[in-house]
Amino acid sequence: MQRKRRRLLLSERLAERGWREQQRHDLISHLQVGDRIAGRVRSITNFGVFIDLGGADGLIHLSELSWHRVKRPQEVVAVGEEILVEVIRANRNAAELL
Repeated sequence: MQRKRRRLLLSERLAERGWREQQRHDLISHLQVGDRIAGRVRSITNFGVFIDLGGADGLIHLSELSWHRVKRPQEVVAVGEEILVEVIRANRNAAELL
């Protein structure tokens, strides 16, 4: 806020960040081991896949992508693909640090 110039500055980025933090908190507080939730593949790395769960990100390790041995995650999923995932572990303490 610039009183002398009579201006009010707004930031869509900051508003989005606040909304995403609230979504992350809500999602993580309700997730239980065994829950199945839809997510979208956000990025692919050599060690696994990051999934956007609607406010929070999850990691699927390379060893958890398939019943068969997978050398590269790109063999199984693609960026932007929507997949159904099952929660096998939730680290709530790490989520609070973000």
